[in-house]
Amino acid sequence: MTTVNSEFVTCCLAVCSMGVVSSSALAADDLLLWVEGNPPVWSQVEHWVIGGGDAHVPTGEIVFRLIDPEAAGGAGEPWDLSNGMQTQIIACIKSLRDGGFTGDIHVVPYFGDGAWNWVPAAGAVTQPWEAPFQWVIEANSLLAGNAVAAGIKSVTLESENSSGIVLVNDNQLLQMQQYQQSIWPTLSQDPAFVAMSATRAWTAAAIAIRWTTTTDGLGDAPGYYQEPPMCRVALQCYNMTKVCDITGGDSVTFNDAYAAGASITDPVPAAPDTIYTLAAVATDPVTTILDPPDVACPSSATPAGFGFLVGNKTPPGDMEGKDLSGVTFMFSIESVSAERGIIDAFGTWDGTGGRAGVSEFASFIDMFEASFMNWWNPSGHPPQSHYPGFGMFPDLSVRVPDSWWANGNGGPCGADLSGDGVIDVQDLDLVLADWGTAEGDVTGDGITTILDVLEVLMAWGACP
Repeated sequence: MTTVNSEFVTCCLAVCSMGVVSSSALAADDLLLWVEGNPPVWSQVEHWVIGGGDAHVPTGEIVFRLIDPEAAGGAGEPWDLSNGMQTQIIACIKSLRDGGFTGDIHVVPYFGDGAWNWVPAAGAVTQPWEAPFQWVIEANSLLAGNAVAAGIKSVTLESENSSGIVLVNDNQLLQMQQYQQSIWPTLSQDPAFVAMSATRAWTAAAIAIRWTTTTDGLGDAPGYYQEPPMCRVALQCYNMTKVCDITGGDSVTFNDAYAAGASITDPVPAAPDTIYTLAAVATDPVTTILDPPDVACPSSATPAGFGFLVGNKTPPGDMEGKDLSGVTFMFSIESVSAERGIIDAFGTWDGTGGRAGVSEFASFIDMFEASFMNWWNPSGHPPQSHYPGFGMFPDLSVRVPDSWWANGNGGPCGADLSGDGVIDVQDLDLVLADWGTAEGDVTGDGITTILDVLEVLMAWGACP
């Protein structure tokens, strides 16, 4: 069983301030959970969304990164609708709805290795990107037949992994909207309508606003679309770089996460440090990685944070007064995965910097939102509808670092490091592999020792 590109699991969290819920906390309907894995750990999805106590993080939207339901080697089985209500994603959606989740659910078709093999039972499709819409139609029909009225809202287009099938540009979106209209003539006014959403790089904030708020298309021609083509665009605020010429004529690349082997000139921070690893050992990890928004390059090769990297691509002139309610800024928290040590992200806050976790990340989001909204709207915050969404991704196909559970170490089953619902040799192996670090810490003391081995052995068996 393989994991497909684990960079796109995103979970937005309630906004807090240094561990205490702030008075400006975002409402649950502003928060988004991005789930992927082949398959993900379904029990963890339910813990995050509808679980109680430490396991619950308020969430208002969910995105499932859907692979080809007929992928080779049985990898598509969790998405195979011929299994009816036993289809794992369908069973999960019903469980979430039955558990009280009322937010929007989206799916991402994975075209990374070519067009989908799955075709609807009614016959072939004309374009490969039509198949995911037909899959959602069938999935929603299956759910509706089993007392789940609110099904899947949109097909999310992931331009970076579409093999050129979906380019996510104006011409492509116009063609896709015309296809939608052939099925639902009144588009979003039809109760059964399946919308479009997308991911883009952090550089695409302006176009994300246009796609979610206007009918303008190529050349900003009014009326190009029948209605705004997207219900949401998620901007990936990780792997960001900006080349600057500093005092003395040197060229420096400021980055958020250093990719091993990448050709980067004088990266700041220098490898193996990143914004995240520096924050992991900081007394105040939040302010360590969040500096004020700015457009101008720094004058010297000193570490720059998210303020500069994001602000450089979202200047006030492009953003002031705009409706950002359809835009989500996504941040990485990956810690244990195939990319471990390459994309450290917020997951390093599980380390030696005081076991910072959910509340510290949420504090960062609170400060980020306040700083940027004041920058874009210096006279004061706009109406609530103008606020963007925020997010982070824990890799639910591997495990979530213990300190990322809502109330710190332990989660629903603290010794279950693999996240498969069972404490067994896999968890023991993870403890041994992370010896002397914070990654395999079960006891909550910030380091992996024999005490963590004993904790795993004492908890052996199925999670309670």
